Amino acid sequence: MHALAGKPAPLALLVNVPRLVAAYYTRYPDVGDGAQRVSFGTSGHRGSSLRGSFNEAHVLAMAQALAEYRGEEKLRGPLFLGMDTHALSEPALLTALGVFAAAGLEVRYQENFGYTPTPVISHAILTWMDSDSAYRCNLYYALVDGNGTVLTPPMIFRTAGPSDWGSPPYIETSYEGYGNTSYSWTPPSGVDGAVAFSASLFGGAPGGNVAVGVRYANHGATMAAGVVLTATLDSNLTYVRDTSGVVSTVSGNDVVWSLPDLGLLDSQDFALYVQVPPAAAYGARYPITLTLTSVGPEANTADNTARAEVMAARQVFLPLVFRDR
Repeated sequence: MHALAGKPAPLALLVNVPRLVAAYYTRYPDVGDGAQRVSFGTSGHRGSSLRGSFNEAHVLAMAQALAEYRGEEKLRGPLFLGMDTHALSEPALLTALGVFAAAGLEVRYQENFGYTPTPVISHAILTWMDSDSAYRCNLYYALVDGNGTVLTPPMIFRTAGPSDWGSPPYIETSYEGYGNTSYSWTPPSGVDGAVAFSASLFGGAPGGNVAVGVRYANHGATMAAGVVLTATLDSNLTYVRDTSGVVSTVSGNDVVWSLPDLGLLDSQDFALYVQVPPAAAYGARYPITLTLTSVGPEANTADNTARAEVMAARQVFLPLVFRDR
C-alpha cells in the first residue's frame, strides 16, 4: 500500500491549476519535439499543458481532422462529446465545440456542461436514433458478451457487400440500440495480429524524406502480448524517425518496435519516415516489408506481413485555373 493512501496529498504534489489552464491557451507545442506532437495517448492522462504535450493547439488539430474526416466520409450523425473532472477537460471541450460549430456539425453534450462518465457516452451512442434508424448502411456499434457487458468502445460499422440474396447491405436497429445486419463478422477466438501499409507505393524526391503510413491491429478476441513490429528497409533507404510513440531500435536494415499489448480491435496508425537515396534515379523503387509478431499463437498468419515500395519521384505542382460558367 502506498504511504499516502487515504491521506490528503502534500502541497508539493498539488498542481497549480490556474497555471495549468493558462499554459493550455498560451503554450504552443514544439513540432520538432516528438513528445509534443499529437499521437496516440494525447490526453490529460498522458500529457500536460505545462510540458507542451496537451495544449489548445493539439485539440484544435484533432477536432479539425475529425470534422474533415466526417465530411469526406459523409457521416451525418451527431458527435457525442463529454468531459470529466480533470482540470483541462472543460477548456478542451470548449475548444472542440468551437471547431465543430464552425464546421456546422451537430454535437450532443451534457446539459449545463456537466461531467460525463464514459459509459454514459457509450450508451448514448449505442441508443441514438434518427429518421433512417431502421434502414442504414453505417452505424456506431460495440461488441458485447452474453451478459450485455460492453467489450469494446463504440466504433463505426460499415456493411460490406450484398447479402446472400442479392439485396443491398443494411442494418436494422431497435430503440434499445441492438442491431441485426445482413453482413457480420465473428472475431477469431485467439490472437489475430494484422499489419498493413496505407498505400502500396510512396513517392519522394531523391534525398528527401517520405512519410510511409503504417497500421497494426489485433483482430482476435485474445489479448496479443509481446507484440513486436519490424520494418525491413531496402539497403538504400535510411530510417529517419517515426510517430509511433514507441522508441524504436535500428539494427542494420531493420527498424524494430516493441509495442504494448493489443486487445480485441485495438489498432494504431503512425508514419514511418525514410530518406530516398540522394543519387536515386527517378522511378527507382525500394521495397519495405513489415512483420508483426506476438506470443501468439496466431489465428491467421496471412496478414502478419505487408509489403510496399518507396519510389524516387519528381513532385509536379499543376496550376489551378478557375473559369466562369
